[in-house]
Amino acid sequence: MIYKLGNPLLFLVLFFLFALSNPILGQKHYEEGYVVLNNGDTIIGRIKDRTPDPFGKLCKKIRFKGKGKSKYGPDEILSYKKGDALYETISLVDAEGFLSQDYSISFDGRDPVFIRVVERRDL
Repeated sequence: MIYKLGNPLLFLVLFFLFALSNPILGQKHYEEGYVVLNNGDTIIGRIKDRTPDPFGKLCKKIRFKGKGKSKYGPDEILSYKKGDALYETISLVDAEGFLSQDYSISFDGRDPVFIRVVERRDL
């Protein structure tokens, strides 16, 4: 069966609306938040820290839209907040061993990573 297109102008309008909506949809993984630089300054903006599903993974550097740089790594900031989630920079050492998933906190500042703060308490 062959379908006849009704109005070519309508087709063009719908095509351009769809084409122009893609950049807007591409921004949906950014959330409101802020970064705290190593010097203590706070910059407010929009943050993206992972690739979208179905194969989503955490990024080594967060993407940032606002004043300042466009990407920040864990060695450049103390913490960041994306939506309701707070993340801090910490140095971790991978435990040696076959298929081991154990980590220890390192105080030498090597290999910093972002880690989500679930709860904070004073000892």
